[in-house]
Amino acid sequence: MSDDTSSSLSLVVAPSAEPLTLAQAKTYLRIEHSADDEAVTRAISAARVAAEQHLRVSLLPQTWDYSIANPSSIRLCLSKGPAQSIVGITLTTESGASSTMNAENYRLSVDGFSVLFTTAISIEKMTIRYVAGVANAVADIPAAIIQGMLHHVTVILENRNGDAPLPMQAIACYEPFRRISL
Repeated sequence: MSDDTSSSLSLVVAPSAEPLTLAQAKTYLRIEHSADDEAVTRAISAARVAAEQHLRVSLLPQTWDYSIANPSSIRLCLSKGPAQSIVGITLTTESGASSTMNAENYRLSVDGFSVLFTTAISIEKMTIRYVAGVANAVADIPAAIIQGMLHHVTVILENRNGDAPLPMQAIACYEPFRRISL
């Protein structure tokens, strides 16, 4: 969604937990004090976001608003997924009047990355609020993804100057789980 001004994606509710705990990260990093807890916590969050971007999925349940101007299709692809559920769809007219679309008029695709409508929509703006995540609990996230995050947390903390690209070890851990689309 780089230069596309006709659509936007915004996080409404972040995941309630990170896939990696502070204690797990500190054990892996061999940190026994609490002086760096804030930095490690930020690194964990940054590593999750980077993992989600690389994997092209949301790991744990999080709520997103996807807004699109002038939708004209019976299928809209969601850029963050897979969607577990649609909270609601708001339609906004050119005059600014809003209404909620009846749930009978749409459904999620089987893979959770698209919303399918019974008929084509002709409206000024549509906002889809949905919950996305491949896992419902931290225990459901594969160990390899957790290991990849640990590798990335290490790099982030070693390079506190802000230059902490996704390490090759993390990429190797993530590759079997990466979503590929054509």
